[in-house]
Amino acid sequence: MNTSPSQPTEALPLLAPAAIADQIADRHREIVVCSVSSRRAIPATGQLSGLGYDRRHYLAGGYGTWTARR
Repeated sequence: MNTSPSQPTEALPLLAPAAIADQIADRHREIVVCSVSSRRAIPATGQLSGLGYDRRHYLAGGYGTWTARR
């Protein structure tokens, strides 16, 4: 069994699929994912794609970039 914190034993989903589906039923709604870490945001965007959402985007630069664009 691998107990190293840098190498998890199993990959956990970044998003709870049921929670996303309950909150955003429209698979064509635009979704922007922003996070301070691309290590989480990019895989989360991919996970949304796998759930059938076809208008999802990753915003590089996190929340600071999002608020600067407003």
